Amino acid sequence: MNVKTTPWRDLSEWSPLEGALDVVRLGLRPAVAGLGPESGRDSMEISDVLSKDELERAGRLVVAGKRSQFVAARVGLRRTLGLICKQEPGELRFSVSEHGKPFLEEVSGGGRRPCFNLSHSGDWALLSIASTGRIGCDIEQVRASRPLARIAERFFAPEENRLLLGVSQAELATLFYRGWTRKEAYVKAIGTGLTFSSRRFVVSLATGSGRHLLSSEYPDERPESWQFFDVDVAAGYDASVCVEVEPQIVRFWNGPTTDIRTPG
Repeated sequence: MNVKTTPWRDLSEWSPLEGALDVVRLGLRPAVAGLGPESGRDSMEISDVLSKDELERAGRLVVAGKRSQFVAARVGLRRTLGLICKQEPGELRFSVSEHGKPFLEEVSGGGRRPCFNLSHSGDWALLSIASTGRIGCDIEQVRASRPLARIAERFFAPEENRLLLGVSQAELATLFYRGWTRKEAYVKAIGTGLTFSSRRFVVSLATGSGRHLLSSEYPDERPESWQFFDVDVAAGYDASVCVEVEPQIVRFWNGPTTDIRTPG
């Protein structure tokens, strides 16, 4: 696989390009996202951007940090897709599939609806966008102190777990998060939620981007059709994007930032 890639660029430079996979990183804390009043960014009311459902979901999050993370990620998603679809962020309408995967209902003017997937962890969110085909992504903040071997025994396939035997703690963390983000990205791409066990498919733990789906029990699946791209979002994070249609180019973008003000 020899796919051209770009360096990280500001999303304001985005333009349509057939065959492109667009990967956007979104900062979720004030120092990264420019959300504080000192940021100098254009301000917007949350209620002008998020839907009633999104506001209700945010309100149900008891932990303030998780609530802020959710709001910043959803605002970033809407602003990015709004730019791409040439619509105001608050005008975008989303629905979800049977197992909860979100998708755009329609695009004004009858334009093509982009396929997308969003993931967030810690201070960062990752958004993957393609013009066609199934797509998924995952970002994880690396926590090497977690009982990674025990977690892998529960969620990894036996073939994957055998690769983790006898490695150092540092190598275990590297292999675990590489495998975890690839497995999460694939499950999110096929849109099954928790109904399809992560032990029923196998990904490679080899470094670098490539065709890392080795086998899958998902009906009518063709493992060789899936492409995985490792994404270097920030120090201390692992991330992966999974796409069914091989892109001609992968473009990396720094997402929009704004000063978000709560109403009232």
